[in-house]
Amino acid sequence: ELRQNEKSFRAIFEQAGDYILLLEVKEDKGLVIVDANHAACEIHGYAHEEFIGKAIRDIDRKLDEKQVRAILDRAMAGEAVFFETAHLKKDGTIFPIEVSVKLLEIGEGLVQFISIERDISERLQAEERLRMQETILNKSQEIAHLGSWHLDIEKNVLTWSDEQYRIFGRPPQEFGATYEAFLETIHPDDRDMVNKTYISAIEKNLPYECIHRVIRPDGEERIVLEKSEDVIDENGKTTHSYGFTQDITEQTRKLQEREALEDKLQQAYKMEAIGTLAGGIAHDFNNILGVILGYTDMAKEDAPPGTQ
Repeated sequence: ELRQNEKSFRAIFEQAGDYILLLEVKEDKGLVIVDANHAACEIHGYAHEEFIGKAIRDIDRKLDEKQVRAILDRAMAGEAVFFETAHLKKDGTIFPIEVSVKLLEIGEGLVQFISIERDISERLQAEERLRMQETILNKSQEIAHLGSWHLDIEKNVLTWSDEQYRIFGRPPQEFGATYEAFLETIHPDDRDMVNKTYISAIEKNLPYECIHRVIRPDGEERIVLEKSEDVIDENGKTTHSYGFTQDITEQTRKLQEREALEDKLQQAYKMEAIGTLAGGIAHDFNNILGVILGYTDMAKEDAPPGTQ
């Protein structure tokens, strides 16, 4: 039965997709590989006989002796220790791994550790791509003054992007992310209108769109455009809202300035037209007056002496 168990363990050990190492502490070399499954040998680029006897310090490129000792102490205390590190292949390539180390008591005072490892290159690459996408998104929102938000209506949890916080002038740690907290940021004269507009959109299952003012903590007033669409469950109930907020303060001010300038130009055109009309009338009047004066002079010449 013992041999059968050993065979079963060996079969599982060799066929496992994860990289499995059996480790012992040697006085001269520290933590040493005493056995390894096929997957572990293959990923490191060694034949089985080459890999056995290698010290962990020769293949690990992150952990120092002190850190290894701390891991083993925790494992000796019965803890399954999880951590990330990087290993060196035979060809010099370094690859990242996720490791789980646990105490394995063989008996007769022999203590070994089983290390189960997994290559996390793809996961780290995916995480890096995600970080890059988040950076691009945050920078794009910052340039466009366009923030994004999500409201979990059932839980009343409001999530804002970095630019959304910048638009409202509020640091994340000082803002209670709820719908009520959002309403408090709105200009008092606009608050009721915004609330009614949003609630009406939810009740009618329509997109929400609203232009309103917000008041930053320092008292500065900003003008924003908000739009959102909702997620509706199978019962027809709105459960989530996804939207954006665009700071249109500068555009609005420029539009107002342009409209004011256009009004002034219109007034100037009117005054110019009136001036032109008045000038024309005066010219015509002068012509008529000149004729009248001419006839008057002629009449004076023909009048008898002493005529007034």
